[in-house]
Amino acid sequence: MQSLRPGLHSFSEDRVRKILEHSTHHREAGATFAPAEFRCLGTAYEYDSDGGFHAFNALRRKERGRKWTRDYCAQVNDPETHLTYLDQAFSKLLDCHFQPRGPSEILVQRACHMLSRLPEVPLEFEQSSRDELNSLSEGYFKVSEFPSEFRSWKDLKVVSFVSTNVIRLTLGILMDPETWSGGVFRRLVDTICELLQSVSEGDLGVEESPQAKFLVKSFLWSAWQRSMMLFLSYCLTIQLQIGYNFERNDQLALRPTIVALRQSDCQMPGYMCR
Repeated sequence: MQSLRPGLHSFSEDRVRKILEHSTHHREAGATFAPAEFRCLGTAYEYDSDGGFHAFNALRRKERGRKWTRDYCAQVNDPETHLTYLDQAFSKLLDCHFQPRGPSEILVQRACHMLSRLPEVPLEFEQSSRDELNSLSEGYFKVSEFPSEFRSWKDLKVVSFVSTNVIRLTLGILMDPETWSGGVFRRLVDTICELLQSVSEGDLGVEESPQAKFLVKSFLWSAWQRSMMLFLSYCLTIQLQIGYNFERNDQLALRPTIVALRQSDCQMPGYMCR
């Protein structure tokens, strides 16, 4: 398995730069307050416009997850715009107000390097089938360098594309090298897992087509794999750089996913120990 490379269908240095610029907080002169740099809108609670805190029980959390994934399904009807609209909707999970501590250009280059350490293609989930791939129109696939008569998981645009939230997570991790922010980063990973469960359980409604559910599931599954690997790498880096603390191990107990891997696809990137 090859490592992820910058490209038209994955990520680019220019796109990382634009995401950083859009997510950077510009403090006004004399201001003493700055918003949180990295905040995830999870299903468990939310703050209203007046700052009020609202917590939700398990049933309400499940309803919120269904609502969000139904909205995602509504974004993928048009093959030409599905990726743009889906990523925009998914991006609402995060509210970022970064405050870079050094030159932004160096941060962009480091983020691209970190992303390039990820596997090129996320592993396929067990329930995907040739029939589902063949039921999709050509616009949902990138143009393959080596065309084949069979539709391929790795050629799906929602699989190849590195979401805005994964890039934001990468930037957040790189801007937090000497403190512990595992809780806020973990919340994103666990929230994606919850949404993945919502779209996998098959009870969203009759309005969502099987093709839409498959595309959203593939997108979330790919984002979960990448964010999970980035998070676990962050946890190890913190333990090595600022010293081992047993209590941080609690954050490694990520929410389990109900989605199973297609075992025949399991491969190791070339840079990993064998």
